[in-house]
Amino acid sequence: MSGAEARALRDANLREARREAVASAIEEVALRLFAERGYRSVTVEQIADAAGVSRRTFFRYFAEKSEVLLLDSRRRQERICAEMERRPADESTVAALCAALINASTYGPDELELAQVRARLMEEDPTTFEHIVSESETMWERLCERTAARLDIDRATDIRADLLVRMVRAAASATRHQWLAGGCREDPVAMMKTALEYIDGRLVAETAELDEAARRRRSSSSRRSRARLAPGGARRRNG
Repeated sequence: MSGAEARALRDANLREARREAVASAIEEVALRLFAERGYRSVTVEQIADAAGVSRRTFFRYFAEKSEVLLLDSRRRQERICAEMERRPADESTVAALCAALINASTYGPDELELAQVRARLMEEDPTTFEHIVSESETMWERLCERTAARLDIDRATDIRADLLVRMVRAAASATRHQWLAGGCREDPVAMMKTALEYIDGRLVAETAELDEAARRRRSSSSRRSRARLAPGGARRRNG
């Protein structure tokens, strides 16, 4: 990479970091206003004024008021999918899914407070936030694809990857509902770990054979690739 390219990349990263900082600041102000006054009582003008930005600036970052609640959801979805990609190949698929979900759901103290506001708003007025639920479907679909690839199975003819992801998703959803019902007093990550442990033992047993079969196929494919690349490999095959 040339010096000019490195500077261009650094400048682009700085611009993106500034953009994320402004969006996060607007998000925090908006969520606190929603918590104090109620979602429907807060206007875009009030959010912009409290955040110290213009109405036009607000709309550079969010298409509408409800999109403020999408920001964290989008970040978390990206974290979950990225975590899944990073899990070790020799880890069981169930363990990889559970770890991805737990690692991406960890919040700091300030973040946890805002997470409570988001969760309560969506629980109290689910119709208003249907598009958030709809958007999350994309993330779960990506996890289904990644899980099927990890297990080396075809989703068109084998339901197990989708079933596995949906079971983990159900555990996460049940955790959120229980967390809200308990007044958000418990540690949500600890609760999720407990919920996933209830299903983890059985799922590990059910998918262990699939994991092992997938590893054998990958190993066999790797050996065949090395054989083709080895000196004389092509001649032996052609001969």
